[in-house]
Amino acid sequence: NYSHISPDKAPDIIELRFNANQPQSSILIHNKSYWGIELEAHPSASNTGSAYQNHGRLQLGIIDTSGGPHFTSSAWHPLFDNDWWNLQLGINEAKIFNVHLKKSADHSNGKITHSEKIAWDLTGNAYSPYNFWDEAIVPHVLNIGKLNSYAQWRWPYKAGIVEEQDGFTGSMQELRYWAFSDNTILSDAAFDNHVLSPL
Repeated sequence: NYSHISPDKAPDIIELRFNANQPQSSILIHNKSYWGIELEAHPSASNTGSAYQNHGRLQLGIIDTSGGPHFTSSAWHPLFDNDWWNLQLGINEAKIFNVHLKKSADHSNGKITHSEKIAWDLTGNAYSPYNFWDEAIVPHVLNIGKLNSYAQWRWPYKAGIVEEQDGFTGSMQELRYWAFSDNTILSDAAFDNHVLSPL
């Protein structure tokens, strides 16, 4: 029954898997100049003698209604370990930017080895963040990888500087759009099932 979905409804959640095999900062996914998620390589990601070898973090950026940028990030994880990482993300009507990151390594015997949940509260700023997500307000054009134009949500923020960021280097699969009647996210049980049993 799809009666809860209006003709111009944006997805509540976007889900995907990515495999990054090269430590470099790059754009993973974005919606033009409104919001984006970047992979930021740790300064020691290419250092084979470092505890942070192959480590990176997710860098989230969004603009407010006045065009000002705001940022937050995940913890450091071995995102460039040439293994699959699962991601679900979405901005709900309560102005919460939800990002869940999980991984089940090939050697983990069916266990989730890495997990982080970000619930970025955007209510205290001059935002209309859901408008930047909602198809009815702004055309929801999902972009993967390289952005060759100016976007204020880029990290680190450089006012007025037009600078290209490298596109995503690696593999991506299982890009899914989810629409719910209650404007929510995938449950832990459902998301864990996708992490542990891909395809």
